[in-house]
Amino acid sequence: MHQPETMNNPIPKRRNSVQQWLTEPPRERQIRRLVLVGYSLSIILSIALSQMIAVVLFLIAAVVAWKAHSFVRTPFDVPLAAFVVARVVSVFLSSNFALSVRTLYAETPYFLLFYALVQVLFRDDDRVLTAIFWSLTMGGIAASLYGTGRVLFGFQLRASSTSSGYYTLGTYLACMAAIVLFLGRNRRTVPNRFLWSIALFFLLLGLTFTFNRTHWAITAFMLLLAGTIRERWLLLVAVIGAIAAFIFLPSVATRFYQTTHFTSYLSDRDVLWKGGLMLAKEHPVFGFGPGTFREIFPLLEQLSDKKVGGWHNDFLQVYLESGIFGLAALLWVLASVARQVVRSVTRIAATEDQRDLVLAAAMGIAAIVFSSLIGSGFLDVTIILLNVLLLAFLVRADLPAGSTAAELRQSSV
Repeated sequence: MHQPETMNNPIPKRRNSVQQWLTEPPRERQIRRLVLVGYSLSIILSIALSQMIAVVLFLIAAVVAWKAHSFVRTPFDVPLAAFVVARVVSVFLSSNFALSVRTLYAETPYFLLFYALVQVLFRDDDRVLTAIFWSLTMGGIAASLYGTGRVLFGFQLRASSTSSGYYTLGTYLACMAAIVLFLGRNRRTVPNRFLWSIALFFLLLGLTFTFNRTHWAITAFMLLLAGTIRERWLLLVAVIGAIAAFIFLPSVATRFYQTTHFTSYLSDRDVLWKGGLMLAKEHPVFGFGPGTFREIFPLLEQLSDKKVGGWHNDFLQVYLESGIFGLAALLWVLASVARQVVRSVTRIAATEDQRDLVLAAAMGIAAIVFSSLIGSGFLDVTIILLNVLLLAFLVRADLPAGSTAAELRQSSV
């Protein structure tokens, strides 16, 4: 029987919306939150804007840490710092310093942004994660519609965003599709299943028109995984959608054929990896230095695309550019992520919300890892900006909801 709200029988209030979260006093908190949302929205839409906002985030993090008289630590601090150090050292030991020095300002600061993001996220309540999720999703949808529209109206052959090419857009959309898939049952983050379905549809639409076989395969795997353990109806919908795409989009059918005959359509990757193996025993400790591909690659004349500027495998690229120290540090970062995910998901005190958020972030990072095996990923500026945010998201998701600043300091690793 319905009872009216009284002093003795209060009706529980609904959880505050993201809009309410953004407008909560004081003004300093509102500005911090708007900057964070702006950063999340702009990653795939404007590199220049996201870079400018990143500078503001560094300043905000410094102020927040100074006022709190503490610096939040995470399990990723040392591994990520080791990777950055390895990259910087390889610049100064490069076979061509002039080519490698760009890394110091075009890559290193964006990895270091992780430390700033942690300071900001850990000083806010758990609604910050919902805001980040929807901001990243809306940015992806906007980029997806832009890229799809340009393909359909004949302006380009493959979907790209306003700030990046089709492969980078494919990596971003595959990452976000994986995150959205694994948060579909989380009512706190996704209160409306219809909006969730629409968001997923538009992310997959843009991904389709990138015509990236790698990202199709990654997303198919994520659909299969999510469909098996969480969203079984998705398996049927995915099959119907794929059949429709084959029938009405001949380009999709062609790319799918090339995917099933991958070894015959490697797009020079076999030549790239062959050349990389030829150089594997040279400069094994610190590598040749970042950005030296065109200078050191021994098989340029065998490439059908003479404009290729990288190894199309980030792990191979890190090894050849930064040596065994760089590769070991990168693997250390990934091992730390895996350890953190297992720890968070299996922790007895963890809530379902926490497990959902951690798992979703882990799936997004996994999509980036898989993408890095066949093309650019970790070392692409746009994906670095996304990846460091997901790393900070992952460790923040492991903390109790509504933790105070004092509790956060006690909970930090």
